[in-house]
Amino acid sequence: MILYLTYWFPSRYRARIMSIFLMGIPVSGWIGGPLAGWIMHDLSGLHGLRGWQLLFIYEGLPAIALGITAYFFLTNGVAQAKWLSDSEKAIVLADVQAEHVSKSESGGGSLRMLFRDPRFYAAVFAYFSITCATVAMSLWVPTLIKGMAVNDLRTIGWLSAVPYVAATVGLWAIGRHSDYRLERRYHVAVSLVASAVGFILLGFTGGSVGWTIALLALAATGLYGAIPVFWAIPTSYLSRSNAPGGIALISSLGCLGGFLSTAIIGWVKSLTGSLDVAMGAVGLLMIVASVGLLVAFPARLIQPVRTDAS
Repeated sequence: MILYLTYWFPSRYRARIMSIFLMGIPVSGWIGGPLAGWIMHDLSGLHGLRGWQLLFIYEGLPAIALGITAYFFLTNGVAQAKWLSDSEKAIVLADVQAEHVSKSESGGGSLRMLFRDPRFYAAVFAYFSITCATVAMSLWVPTLIKGMAVNDLRTIGWLSAVPYVAATVGLWAIGRHSDYRLERRYHVAVSLVASAVGFILLGFTGGSVGWTIALLALAATGLYGAIPVFWAIPTSYLSRSNAPGGIALISSLGCLGGFLSTAIIGWVKSLTGSLDVAMGAVGLLMIVASVGLLVAFPARLIQPVRTDAS
């Protein structure tokens, strides 16, 4: 979907457009948290199934339905869009193609050359850290809340939703401001550092539910706010020919963070009996990633193109 959006929107709109698309992640968090609590608490035993089994069924069916719908309604590109007139198609295509003409070819060459480019590794590491933090947030927030003597599943669900409500607002605001300022690097870096502060300070709340939720809200806002602006960087840097493979590689290699963080956080928790050390490590990882992005990507390389249409 990241690549697909580049076929429709030039780089100067990309952060806000991706923020709208990616808003589904935190929205699913503040809807899914209370919904999961209700399913597991009130529906357990329905049809002879346990709450966690019903959770997979009821929350998985909408994804299947959406996938089928997308197959029939999404087109391959602007030229196949039946809801646009010929003149509207021409305007959209001209806007996107004008960017490709002016885009620096510093992201060109073969895909093999990407592996020789330190900027590629900086992007992979940044997305790796983002994925680690995203998985830590989605999987371990209920455990953090339960560790503060909150045992009611419905209460845990409602409290788990609060950080995602904040993240939804932050994601939209950060993406929109990045496009308004036509700036990417510091929007990502500052967002990641803010999120890191939230993760690191979780170990110093003294068991306060209020402070924990507030820090989780800060962590979620910075984390999810960084994602759409982050993806605006490689899509502006990679050439048209390299974009499909480059985006896929960054996404695939970065997603290893989700696999590794799940195992490592669980292992650290079993050793220490607490999530504080693991969450702090995730925060430090994001700080390193933010510095790497600032060093690897000079502003001139990823400056969004402003055309007369702007």
